[in-house]
Amino acid sequence: MRCASARFLRHAFDLLLYTSVAAALALTLLGVVNPASTKISCDDPSIRMPYSGDTITVTMLIVVTLIVPFFVMTIVEWAVPPSGQGSPPLREGLSRSWSYTGDIFVGGLFMFFLNDLAKTTVSEPRPHFWDTCRPNITAEQCRQPFVILSWRDCTNPLKQSHPRLIDSMKSFPSGHASLSVFSSIFMMVYIKQRIWGRSSRLLAPWIQLLWAVWTLYCCQSRIADNRHHWWDVLAGGILGAVSSFLTVRLFSVILFSFCKSFVCYYYVNIIFALLDIYLVYILPYIYFQLFYIT
Repeated sequence: MRCASARFLRHAFDLLLYTSVAAALALTLLGVVNPASTKISCDDPSIRMPYSGDTITVTMLIVVTLIVPFFVMTIVEWAVPPSGQGSPPLREGLSRSWSYTGDIFVGGLFMFFLNDLAKTTVSEPRPHFWDTCRPNITAEQCRQPFVILSWRDCTNPLKQSHPRLIDSMKSFPSGHASLSVFSSIFMMVYIKQRIWGRSSRLLAPWIQLLWAVWTLYCCQSRIADNRHHWWDVLAGGILGAVSSFLTVRLFSVILFSFCKSFVCYYYVNIIFALLDIYLVYILPYIYFQLFYIT
């Protein structure tokens, strides 16, 4: 009875902590906590891009970050049971995949809170800031090297809601990049531990490649949609990679359930994931920006 009470109190306390983080995140996302003042230059072409919406919507991002991993891990847990066990029923596979999805949710929640806290604090204008905000400033102010603005200076020509309007001042770092990289690296590590060497030699790399392609497409779309600068995507990706590392290292049971040591090819996974997702992509993009855009 005492053990049951202690377990209940522990779960209740955990729920309270999760709820507090989710509530704080909601305050920033809904615009209850507004971003700090931002500094712009009227002649800066990087904030005068047209607003074109999102290729990867928030709904699509959540589906690929949480729901798709759950179904993938359910199939893996049912079809490829842990070593030393017989073929488990679907119920056991669902239980394990639900636990791993919880790891993604909790780690992603804390990571995204830090991401949006940085957005609100840094208050960097997005590439479409001028198109969305159209600040009410004079020609004399524009002759100054920099102008300090808040969301109250926006004329809001597109008639955006308040959360969307202040979102034009929350470019750094990219939330899409951080979430997509976070879930992709988590799933790459999971696939490595659960499938590699236990079935087709190419199945695990093929699935990992799909996650890498998804992340590349998501990150590239944020730049192509004029929603982020390239450094926002890079910073968001680094935040997602570090958060995924901490989630797997300190929170998730993936490694410790199926491996006898923490190494378990994890560092190899991280190195190749970062090389595939960033270095091969970011360096050519930086080169293109520096030498081909005048």
